[in-house]
Amino acid sequence: MGHRQPKPVKQIDGHKGDIYRVRFHPTKANRLLAADYTGVIHIWDTGSAQKPVHDPGGQSPDLFGGVSSDGKQIVTGARDAKAYLIPVPANAQ
Repeated sequence: MGHRQPKPVKQIDGHKGDIYRVRFHPTKANRLLAADYTGVIHIWDTGSAQKPVHDPGGQSPDLFGGVSSDGKQIVTGARDAKAYLIPVPANAQ
C-alpha cells in the first residue's frame, strides 16, 4: 500500500518566482524564511501567512544560505563570488 501525502495545514502565497529554499527561524517557531529565484527572501509569520513580516523588495543577493543561530542575520551568496551577511529587521526576528 502506498503512503498518502498529508494534507497541508496552511498555504503561504506571495513569492514571484519559484521557491528554492525554506527554513524555520532558529529562535521563533512562528517565523519561516523562504527564498525564491528572483533573489527575494521573505520572512513569514506562519500564524497569519497573509503577508511577509519582512520583504526586502528584491535587494537580496542571489542565493539564500541560512540564518544565524540567534536569528539576527541571514547569509547569502551571489554570482559575484561574494557572501553577504544581511541584518534581519527587529520586527522579523
